[in-house]
Amino acid sequence: MRAFFCLCVCLFVGTVNAAVIDTTASWANGGWFGSGQSFTVDVNDTFFDDVTFSFDDASNGLTFDFLLSDALNAGSALFSTSFVVSNGLGFIDIDTNLIAGSTVYALIDYNSYSGLSAHYQSDVYAGGSSNFGANGSKSDFSGLDHVFVANFTQASQVPEPVSIVLLGLGLMAICLSRKSKAA
Repeated sequence: MRAFFCLCVCLFVGTVNAAVIDTTASWANGGWFGSGQSFTVDVNDTFFDDVTFSFDDASNGLTFDFLLSDALNAGSALFSTSFVVSNGLGFIDIDTNLIAGSTVYALIDYNSYSGLSAHYQSDVYAGGSSNFGANGSKSDFSGLDHVFVANFTQASQVPEPVSIVLLGLGLMAICLSRKSKAA
């Protein structure tokens, strides 16, 4: 029975790899019409779970627009939403599968706000860089990175219904064979 339990656990519990990009070691303030950060999608962890940007306290309570795009200007929208800065943080739940090795752009539009906003720092993330300006006319600044934490995981693979039925039939057969041996 222990072997059966171990087999079930092994089938349904997998290891979770996760790529975390964390640039929160230091920061400086910035004030722009908009900004963003480019990311290189990990080879294995292609599911973009979420990103949290660090903002100056002057941005607290403000609503900004977010766009995940495949190009800095005039790219295709992969995901978009609005978010409110709270306690100096802008958390964006993305939950989008991306192409391994591709470059994506997390673009923030400050909606005409030009006070102190997203924190940025000297180049600490080799897989991307900051960009500044209004959406559609942003410029890339390769010597800077935003202060952010981005979480990526492996794209989950949902088993086919036929596989689940076969597994269930196999488990039933094991149970029935044990009952017939006991009788």
